[in-house]
Amino acid sequence: MGLAALLLLLLFIGYTAAAAGIQPKFVAEKRLAANFGYNKTRNILSKWVAPGRLQPGLRPSPPALSVSTVQLCRPSKECVPCIRAHITMDTAGYLNLRGFEIHFLEVKSNRYDAIRITKKRNATIPKLAEVQYDCFSAEIGHRVMVSVVTVPDYGHNVNQTYMIEEEDAGPAFTYVLVPEERAVQVSAPVGPDVKARLCYQQALMCEELEGHTFQLINVSQSQNVTLHYQYLVPCLCVELYYLHPDSRRRRICPFQECPEAYGSDFWRSGRFYDDSPAHKDKMVMEFKSLCPVKPVASLCQKHDDIARSLCEDIPNSTALEYDLVYQVDKVDNNPRMCFKFSCGNSSHVECPHTRDTAWSVTEEVQALQLLLRFTSRIPASFSATACMPNALHCDSSSPVYTVRRKDDSSPEEFHLILPIQALGSCVQVWRSDVLYATKHLICPNFSNRRLGLLVLGCVLVILAVILFLLLNYRSIKKIFRAPLWRQTVLLIYSLDSEEYKFLICAFADFLRSALGCEVILDLWDVGKVAQIGILPWMYSKRELVRTERGKVLIVWTRGSRRMYDLWRRRDVHSNLWRDSQDVFSAAMACFHSDLKEEAQKGRLGDYTLVYFEGLCEKQDIPGPLWGIRRYRLFENLHGLVNELRNSTQPMPCWIRAGAKFLVRRLIKSEKTVGLQGRVDQCRLQDEKASILESRMES
Repeated sequence: MGLAALLLLLLFIGYTAAAAGIQPKFVAEKRLAANFGYNKTRNILSKWVAPGRLQPGLRPSPPALSVSTVQLCRPSKECVPCIRAHITMDTAGYLNLRGFEIHFLEVKSNRYDAIRITKKRNATIPKLAEVQYDCFSAEIGHRVMVSVVTVPDYGHNVNQTYMIEEEDAGPAFTYVLVPEERAVQVSAPVGPDVKARLCYQQALMCEELEGHTFQLINVSQSQNVTLHYQYLVPCLCVELYYLHPDSRRRRICPFQECPEAYGSDFWRSGRFYDDSPAHKDKMVMEFKSLCPVKPVASLCQKHDDIARSLCEDIPNSTALEYDLVYQVDKVDNNPRMCFKFSCGNSSHVECPHTRDTAWSVTEEVQALQLLLRFTSRIPASFSATACMPNALHCDSSSPVYTVRRKDDSSPEEFHLILPIQALGSCVQVWRSDVLYATKHLICPNFSNRRLGLLVLGCVLVILAVILFLLLNYRSIKKIFRAPLWRQTVLLIYSLDSEEYKFLICAFADFLRSALGCEVILDLWDVGKVAQIGILPWMYSKRELVRTERGKVLIVWTRGSRRMYDLWRRRDVHSNLWRDSQDVFSAAMACFHSDLKEEAQKGRLGDYTLVYFEGLCEKQDIPGPLWGIRRYRLFENLHGLVNELRNSTQPMPCWIRAGAKFLVRRLIKSEKTVGLQGRVDQCRLQDEKASILESRMES
């Protein structure tokens, strides 16, 4: 009857506690409870769970694990202590959450148990999920590691180490925190002498503070002792035990919920290691702490190089964490892009430990424009825009200009030109090929006084120019009636490839739009060529150039030399002959005798040969063409411009100086840059073809 009465009493206590919202301390059997329909699985051998996905833009909270001791009182058996695991979790932000796994490991005996709870097919996990497992049996004084993993795994591995202690395990004591002395004052009651110490609680043991040992409390003389600490951190614990052998230790870790424990001491006690790879779009920072606590890290941006300056948060830049190593990809790695660690109610900013950067930019104020000079050791894209500085931001409604270093073979130095709107204000410059980039603010040195002098100088220059134009009205009128470079140009080339055809069209457009020439090109007069034939069309255009005192411009390449040699050998049916429209053959037939006739008269001024750097060398030009003026582009672009100028009319020295300035502007123009891009594409195509031919020959 006594045992039956005890069981009835236990059931009554459990029922009463549950009705009152209190978790009972006695259970009659091992059981599992949840606030959703579930299936349970035991004998789980592996802790690995497939990864899951979080809702973008949210940072959901990890599961909360509460561990406590209960008594397992089965019928006809003595009550034994065991461990209860209680899990609560806000499920908002977790996509396709199916359940949880609970793992138990008794450290001393290496005894392991695990259980998986997953929702039934038609069940729904509520917003606040709650699971309780009763219970895992353990011996008094043995440590048990309890861990919770979500199914699927969202990266939250919640762990606790728990030990069932006897009610009278170790000496009782009280403590008082004295922060101004960086100490904890411990008081022991009247009784046997005890030893006391401070330690840092780790997963399996409590590590002693460096330079601090146990202190004896001689209760007969004084019941108090002061223990000094270096850092007030969450895992700082107070431990006491009696002096007799095998005395059980009583340990209290009272600062886990203390806000002061997550302050400056927590960050100063840890160590940060910058593991970011050099010249890569990746930032890696490792944090080693005295306590087994995992902060959350994200990116922030500083606006200057002052150590204690404000670091502005970058949205949606949470770092991935694995074993306290934090990583962010697709980021412009520079000294102003920093990690911001957060834990509890405090945060800490840690910036890269190296001052080395993969790119830099300098500015140069020129006439009516701002020149940005970039130096980059990596392929990257850079953008810039004019703006007006306002506190930490720079408001901009101006267009964004972009420049790019394509690959490692491209020059490390390049530039970007901003128009006049950028002067007098500031310019924001940033990398535009990554997700997270620091915007550098560049403000040219324009004070109000210098700006006023600049405006006054500009007004005086404008007035001087107007006066000069009025005095030289007649000369200027003659010049504009006969423009500097307005010439008729017949363009001759060899059709090396389809890409080369685009280069010829781009060069013809450059001559027409940039230099104002009247360009004659068979590709632009296809209808007439088809109507009368290529040879009559060539003779008629040659006569037109002679009549208008124009120029015959021959664009020469390595392919032109090969086709010229085949034409001289009359081997136009060879597999190497690429002139399907007979343009090159007709041109050579038309002009070869003309060149001989002109050479005998000593007049070769109508002919000019140009070749692009990388597509032709001097040795690729045959002997009969050496009597023609030759220009290597873009190195001798100034000479070609002078060649196309009508030299029969004398020009004043100021006009010649203006022409040189215009040529320099022309070299930096978008037309020249686009033409250079076409030349680079043809050069790469020739290199690939040469490699392919060498492989076929070998």
